[in-house]
Amino acid sequence: MGVSDKLPGKKKRGKYCAVCGRELLESETSPLFGIANMDFAQAAKRAMLWTQTPAYVCEKCGATVCNGCMPLTESPSHWKNFPQCPKCGSDMESL
Repeated sequence: MGVSDKLPGKKKRGKYCAVCGRELLESETSPLFGIANMDFAQAAKRAMLWTQTPAYVCEKCGATVCNGCMPLTESPSHWKNFPQCPKCGSDMESL
């Protein structure tokens, strides 16, 4: 990590969740793959990584929402217009 990475106002690279701001994992393989053969601590770490994988992407602006912020119901309180984009209001596409 260089000095320029710590400067205020410098944007980080990569994709981030439009709702919570966490960095999203860009992996072809699901973090839950092979979880049955792990001890509890390893399985818990892998399950937490699953929340950082993309779940929805906006068709218009490209904003991405992670599995951790994905609504469990049709009308959650933290995402009032589901499945519209939290940034621009367009339709979201499930991944």
